[in-house]
Amino acid sequence: MPSITIRNLTTFDEFKQVLELERTIWGFSDPYDMVPPVVFTITVKRGAILLGAFDEQGRMLGFSYSLVGMKGRTPLQWSHMTGVLPEYRGGLGYRLKLAQRERALALGYDLIEWTYDPLQAMNAHFNVTKLGCVAEEYHRNVYGESTSALHRGTPTDRLVAQWHIAAPHVERRLDSVPAL
Repeated sequence: MPSITIRNLTTFDEFKQVLELERTIWGFSDPYDMVPPVVFTITVKRGAILLGAFDEQGRMLGFSYSLVGMKGRTPLQWSHMTGVLPEYRGGLGYRLKLAQRERALALGYDLIEWTYDPLQAMNAHFNVTKLGCVAEEYHRNVYGESTSALHRGTPTDRLVAQWHIAAPHVERRLDSVPAL
């Protein structure tokens, strides 16, 4: 397996590479479905976590993006997207989520949330079984009509994953997953 480095993304060129990965990974055809580089620019300057996974040649293979949010009075990171090129799936997404967790803990956060499609069993397994998330919220058609090849033609009903990143049950869960 090639050596892969995960690091913070900070430049406009890197942000444009993330946009290209959004198109490639999800097959988006509508720019309204994607996060533009100008949004990455300001949110990263104000506390968002944007990570890229790179091979030895410097090619970006995946990314994870979360931004600052609030749930009532509780600050959190809202993980908007984590994506990996198809040929690099099978552990890299997990490594990106662990790196996101490390950054969030270092910034003083205890909670990361995101939505996931309850009809995608592998994704649900990843969130609940591997990461230790819980889901207490359900939202109907939260994103409206999507141009993603994965979601086109179906409502975007979602569960909200709550990842209490410093909780003992999460620590136990992560300790039980074999090292990659």
